[in-house]
Amino acid sequence: SYSYVRGDAYLTGGSDRIAGSLAFSLSRNGGYGTNLFTGRKDQGEIDHSLVLRSKWTWQAAEPLKLTFAGDYQDIDQDFIQLPLEGFPPIGEPRITGFRDGDQDASNRFHFRYGGVSVRVDAEIGSLNFMSLTALRRMRAVYGTDLDLGPQPLLSGAPTAEQEQVSQEFQLQSAETSHLRWTAGLYYIGIEERYEPTLFRYGGSYSARLGGRILQTLSDVGNVSSYAAYGQATYKVGQRTRLTGGLRYTIEDRSVRAHGERQFDNPPFVRPIPGLPLLTEEPLRDSETFRELTWDVSIDHDLSPALMGYASLRRGFQSGGWNLQTPQNPPFAPERLDAFEAGLKYADPARGLRADLAAFYYDYSDLQVSAITPIGSVTTNATSAEIYGIDLQLGARIGGLTDLTFGAQWLRARYDPFPNATCTDYSPDAAVPYLPVSCDVTGNRLPFAPGLKFNLGLQHQVSLGRAGVVMLSGNLAYNEGYFPEPDNVVREGAFATVDLSAEWRPSPHGGPSVRLWVLNLTGTRYSDSLVTFPTTGVLQRPAAPRRLGASVAYSF
Repeated sequence: SYSYVRGDAYLTGGSDRIAGSLAFSLSRNGGYGTNLFTGRKDQGEIDHSLVLRSKWTWQAAEPLKLTFAGDYQDIDQDFIQLPLEGFPPIGEPRITGFRDGDQDASNRFHFRYGGVSVRVDAEIGSLNFMSLTALRRMRAVYGTDLDLGPQPLLSGAPTAEQEQVSQEFQLQSAETSHLRWTAGLYYIGIEERYEPTLFRYGGSYSARLGGRILQTLSDVGNVSSYAAYGQATYKVGQRTRLTGGLRYTIEDRSVRAHGERQFDNPPFVRPIPGLPLLTEEPLRDSETFRELTWDVSIDHDLSPALMGYASLRRGFQSGGWNLQTPQNPPFAPERLDAFEAGLKYADPARGLRADLAAFYYDYSDLQVSAITPIGSVTTNATSAEIYGIDLQLGARIGGLTDLTFGAQWLRARYDPFPNATCTDYSPDAAVPYLPVSCDVTGNRLPFAPGLKFNLGLQHQVSLGRAGVVMLSGNLAYNEGYFPEPDNVVREGAFATVDLSAEWRPSPHGGPSVRLWVLNLTGTRYSDSLVTFPTTGVLQRPAAPRRLGASVAYSF
């Protein structure tokens, strides 16, 4: 189980007027692989993962309810990045296993994230009013050895912070109204800071860059987004419903940034191309985006158990700046026209449930991220289209067995995209893994497997007075995907199997004991894949087979 330990607690209580809950989770696990440079088995280690959540409701008066919520997460782990077989990195690590590394620099990741919110629900005559106010804050400190080897060639250390404040006001018609409608106003303000992002260079890699030894980037991005929206649903007879909605968004974005590079030869301090030095006034830029989006849908009850529906929606994601390369011009907004039609079947008496959907997504100015020698950049593809089928099934068999099945078939391709950022993987290239421009027209979109499915089974075994045992199993299959537009690096097909058995002595609470195994077959696959220019292909291996026991008590 790789020293995996976890403790959870959930408490709830109160009265009809005031009630609250508190959830707590703390876990840790040892490393899955060994760092040959240090000799420590800390590759993939999680020192601690702490999650806290609390929610309280106060019925201040008959038409007025207040809900207070808060959450906090703190995780400190080794965010391992390892070479991918077939793509040797410049650091020349001594590789002995899929999960073993050989890095001299830190790969630690410390993430803290939390927030609070207040929701007010009130009845105003026949209308329902809602106000939601939220504050959130995040801080993440990364360390990564980008050359993947024991030599101090290239490492990065970004520090990211984010603060959010949001406010929503919403007014709804009565649930019994023949024409049900919702109208509202929404605001969110975000400030994201990279102060600083550090890259350290050494050895032959530093010499190749003219003696560069350090790069420091400090930048701040701000977003102020305002939206007004409305949606209405009208009943046509007893079995048909028509829905239409509009949303108008105004989004102001701005960026300010400066940075510098240090060298081991004069001039010792030089600007990052396109940015002022840290001692100078920062670069400032701003842009405003405006967009009207909409949706229309119809659903019809074909029978008491079967519903058919169809929808057409326009979506929007604003443009802006990638804060790793703020000197680049802003990328354009992305638009999506989405069509979906399907059937939903539910028959509780027979224990059957089925959802079938066909969808088509047409993207224009699709936002695409790529990593270049100056950092991560975001550009726009001309267009892309995705279409597919999604199926979800559930069945209760004989009263003691539950079967679930889900599958998705997907076709996701770029339309004409002749100027994408790709990588030169030639083994004899003068500069390894150098970014180049290429045509990826017709290539598959990143992280879009053509087929994936999962099959789950749960069976209850009676032990008489000794209680019951719940046997569970799940099979998940993924056809594989390409992580980048050039479709060269690929994650192959993989499948995982999870099993568990839980003994419950009493149906009215009390103790329970659960035995479990995750990734039973020890399948090797990557949680992430990315090509870092001029250094190599980085992969983060998924967890290996883990097994353990859990003890719980409910009252």
